[in-house]
Amino acid sequence: MSSEKPHPDQHYLDGLCSGDSKAIREIYRTFGEQAKRYVLANSGNLQDAEDIFNKVLVIVYRNACREDFTLTGAFGGYLMRILRRKWIDELNRRKRSGVTYEMPEGYEYEATDEGPDKLDEWALEDKKREIFLRCFGQLSENCRNVLQTSWEEGDMKKAAELLNMTYAYIRKRKSECMAKLRELARQDPDYDDLLND
Repeated sequence: MSSEKPHPDQHYLDGLCSGDSKAIREIYRTFGEQAKRYVLANSGNLQDAEDIFNKVLVIVYRNACREDFTLTGAFGGYLMRILRRKWIDELNRRKRSGVTYEMPEGYEYEATDEGPDKLDEWALEDKKREIFLRCFGQLSENCRNVLQTSWEEGDMKKAAELLNMTYAYIRKRKSECMAKLRELARQDPDYDDLLND
């Protein structure tokens, strides 16, 4: 454990690591909008914002559960530093691979169009993310490492190399871990609520 005194925001990390649904909801509510605004203002769309926020929360989760990690600054600043870095990495990856996202001709994206339907959609996405994080925390350390590394790298060959695994094994292991994650999600008490929404 670090000798520095923890920041008062350490409770966010503790809640995330323990899978506390109240703390996870608070993180989404408090910091999700800021993350969304950043991605939208920097060549992203709503789906990009949701995807990158989820990836960042998995990284934060991984750090939060390390015994030697102590938050010494504001949680929002910590989260946004990681998010900015990951978003820049994603934009650079897209630029290198030639991936572009354009709106179909005749359509416009209006960031202010946040009517009741959009709010319901976001609430549903928040609930899905909350279940995902809770279930992700229940996976074995090996599964968490395989999934996290493959998501962070985006390249299974590179992930295999980093984890000292063969390409065939990491692909098989990722598939098994994703199946386990889906199984845990289906067993989650809040899963049925998603189907009824």
